[in-house]
Amino acid sequence: MTKFMGKLKKHGRTMAMVGATAAATMVPAFAEGASTDLNAALTTGLQSASSSIMGTLGSVLPIALGILAAIFGVKYGIRFFKSIAKG
Repeated sequence: MTKFMGKLKKHGRTMAMVGATAAATMVPAFAEGASTDLNAALTTGLQSASSSIMGTLGSVLPIALGILAAIFGVKYGIRFFKSIAKG
């Protein structure tokens, strides 16, 4: 087992580089076969995701801000009243 780990440490970077190079050379081959315009598909997908995220934030943000305000209000309120009580 230790012999294998030694070889892995020695040749691990080389194997990672070979794998990354192989993966990078496959991307143009897959892109040539695509029939749709990649830019249009990517733009449409990101716009859809953006509108979905903004809608979710619009509904969740007021609730989250209320919870945070209550937590900080209690925390700093206790601290404030303790400082007054100490004199």
